[in-house]
Amino acid sequence: MLYRFRTIDKLIGEKYKELKDQYFFFASPSTLNDPLEGYVDFYWKADNIAWLGLFKNYVWQVYRTLKSAILQCPLDDMKKMYFTRTEIHLKETQLPQIRKEIEDRFSNEPIISEISTILGESEKEINQPVLHLVLSLIHLLALFHANKWFESKGIQVFHTTDWLIKKTTLIKSTQYKKIVEIVKGILANEKEAESILILDQNIRFDAVTKIGNIPKEAEISEYILFDFPEHYTKHVVNLAYENWQTVCFNRSYSDPKMWSHYANNHTGVCLMFEFNSAECVQLEALNSLSGDKTKRLYIKPVDYTSPPLRINFFLTLGNLWGDERTHWFYRDNDKSTILNSILKNVEKWRDEYWSNFEKRFLHKGSAWKSEEEERIILDDSLYDHLSPDQKKYKYDFNKLHGIIFGINTKLSDKKELIKILKEKCIANKREQFHIYQARYDAEKESIVADLVLIIKNNSN
Repeated sequence: MLYRFRTIDKLIGEKYKELKDQYFFFASPSTLNDPLEGYVDFYWKADNIAWLGLFKNYVWQVYRTLKSAILQCPLDDMKKMYFTRTEIHLKETQLPQIRKEIEDRFSNEPIISEISTILGESEKEINQPVLHLVLSLIHLLALFHANKWFESKGIQVFHTTDWLIKKTTLIKSTQYKKIVEIVKGILANEKEAESILILDQNIRFDAVTKIGNIPKEAEISEYILFDFPEHYTKHVVNLAYENWQTVCFNRSYSDPKMWSHYANNHTGVCLMFEFNSAECVQLEALNSLSGDKTKRLYIKPVDYTSPPLRINFFLTLGNLWGDERTHWFYRDNDKSTILNSILKNVEKWRDEYWSNFEKRFLHKGSAWKSEEEERIILDDSLYDHLSPDQKKYKYDFNKLHGIIFGINTKLSDKKELIKILKEKCIANKREQFHIYQARYDAEKESIVADLVLIIKNNSN
């Protein structure tokens, strides 16, 4: 038996109606209660061609951010952009020449070539703080090349670009050697990069507390000019794996904390499903984009003991294809050794890739182990772009063994739930359904459930 805690609002509220419509809602990781859901300790290690690929991708994303600003997109929408595999696969066939022009100009800058070579020859596994700092050092140069394309079309992004031209000139001349030395220095001592970033954050925080609220236009400018390297570093890793959504269950209903957290302080209920770990469950989409509505998905236990995955970001990009693979792994006629290593044994790479994907969504820290969680996962690359109605999957009502009312569930809510369950028993020709009442057992210091009602369908 597996258990699923629900609030009354989710089950019978006017907005959701999960019980009446008999469905599971597949939730995105960002909506779950652990901000570290799906955490992977990514690092970056590759030859200079793959590093150039990353820098080319970076300047292209800067261009697209400027384009969003010109189109007056809200900042929150701007921040959601461009870092999913779906967005890549939907393609940008209308923009290949613009992209090539901007990426070629940027990647041909001597300082970009040199930094790519330094990183490509390093034996270090570059962590996120180091990558963030490296991108911060070249950000104005990327901004210059992205903005230059708009200026060539008579489109003004900034009120004046004199400052950007001056800064870029300095980067290309007097600051060139200094930037290269900084890159070499942080490779020798990664803690230095972290210290610089912490200092920068402290200065920013101090400035914000003194300045107060920033106008929307200034907020967007601040994001483009200063915050983009950090945002890119955090979100480019979304290219590594497909989107995933989940439905969560637990192996026990007896922990009072679970009732408090997931059943709205014991006012909700706990659904009892006749599911087992490793069981294949058949679900049916209530609203599907394709003709195939049926999904057969496995229930799998969450791992609380293993350390987080540590993965080379570049090696996850083997699933890219066509022009996008070219952008990341080719320099003229030369091919990255990263791509060679993937193509050398594609089957082995694919097995490891999907094994890591599964480990990623089934991993949580040891602090959560008391939840004894099991999950059904949906790994559809288009899924994150669907409406909430398209994330609903109907389950077999006969698999719902019973329901446990919480200690604080209102009588009016109990009556409404029983009414719906009676109707569903008739509709599904179900002979009986079990209703339980939760209570606290002081001796066991846990929640126990007493059978209080068996709904019987006399229409059969």
